[in-house]
Amino acid sequence: MKKIICMLLFFSIIFSINITTFADESEGQAVIVTNEEELKEAVADENMPTIIIGASNSFSKDSAGTTIVLSEPMIVTHDLTMRAADDNPIIIKVAGQFQHMMIYPEWDYNTVDFENIILDGAGMGGGIQCSGNITINNAIIQNCANVGIQCSGNITVNESTISKNGGSGINGSSMVNLTVKNSIISDNKSYSGGGISLSYFSKLTLNNSIIADNTADYGGGGIYLYYTNSTAEINDSIISGNTAEFGGGIYGYMPEDRVSITGCSIKNNAANIYGGGIFSYEYDLTVDKTSIFSQNKASGEYYLTNPDFIALHNENILTSHFSEPFTEYAYNNYDIGSHFMSIW
Repeated sequence: MKKIICMLLFFSIIFSINITTFADESEGQAVIVTNEEELKEAVADENMPTIIIGASNSFSKDSAGTTIVLSEPMIVTHDLTMRAADDNPIIIKVAGQFQHMMIYPEWDYNTVDFENIILDGAGMGGGIQCSGNITINNAIIQNCANVGIQCSGNITVNESTISKNGGSGINGSSMVNLTVKNSIISDNKSYSGGGISLSYFSKLTLNNSIIADNTADYGGGGIYLYYTNSTAEINDSIISGNTAEFGGGIYGYMPEDRVSITGCSIKNNAANIYGGGIFSYEYDLTVDKTSIFSQNKASGEYYLTNPDFIALHNENILTSHFSEPFTEYAYNNYDIGSHFMSIW
């Protein structure tokens, strides 16, 4: 009996070593890392899909969780799950003006999952730069000096929180197909597009998300869309408490494009000049009757210089190329007009 117990204990120890030792890197296994060098090595290993960041004396601890500081960015080229070893969050900070992570898939598609991991820029740098076909799940990105996520390609952000960054929460400068689902983008500040900024041949799909309390110096406190030459679909979301010069909630300048808003609440946004809720110029805007506009504010008065550009209830929506008769578009204490505007 003693021999059996000893053998079981021996195999138990061996098994424990196999799943926790950093040196074991067989395909499909998870690895526990306890310092920055191990973390960088694990991230670079394409055969290590799961990284567990464990407690270590090399990490600083406080009431917020365990902190690891990066001396350089992590480069990710494969599917990856990064999670804390227990219920205490792991806070990853940066030691300079660089990003936490750069995601460049070697193959067609990458998924990066975070579990109880906080990417904190500490006001110095931080965030994620990504390009390709990428899904980011459960990310918490905060306090970055600039943009939370800088992206190009086909990007999906799901179940994530992007907040308190010194640039847009998410920025796509050109040719981006961005889908944001079940996420919160809040308290970010940028020149344009405090929450989300997209331009030049880009597309936005926003589902069941909150865009709140973001600020833009120019346009689109919540969302900024400029010459995207595509369609923006905003569904079942809240756009609230955002501020900008033009378009506190949403700014759009997209000739020949379409924006549809379905089942949304656009409220308490403010523009220092025009379009507290939405500033819309030369694109087709569709708002369904389940969407609610309330308590948006705009301080400026619009002086009509172009007979095709008409401001009605500027506190909610300022639009261009108004359709006649305008009375059929009056709904829910605001008026809407657009190149081809419809309420359905």
